[in-house]
Amino acid sequence: MIPELTTIQSRLGWLPRDELVALGRRTRRPWYEIEGLVSFYPHFRTAPPPKVALHARRDLSCWLAGLAPGLADRQRVPRQQVS
Repeated sequence: MIPELTTIQSRLGWLPRDELVALGRRTRRPWYEIEGLVSFYPHFRTAPPPKVALHARRDLSCWLAGLAPGLADRQRVPRQQVS
């Protein structure tokens, strides 16, 4: 079941409900089982991904390398557009 969920998410970027319902029909699995898997694994998305994905390293070695000022600039991106 997890490979099928991963395939759907790779194709669409997230797991729309209609795709999950269709998966349940194809695999003859109840909705609660599919929803349980999707909600258990944090890497599955049940909503479209944001437009911007910001990955900021805030450990000591990056700070010492001078990356802290760049992080301040990126914090101006609206929160709704960042994952």
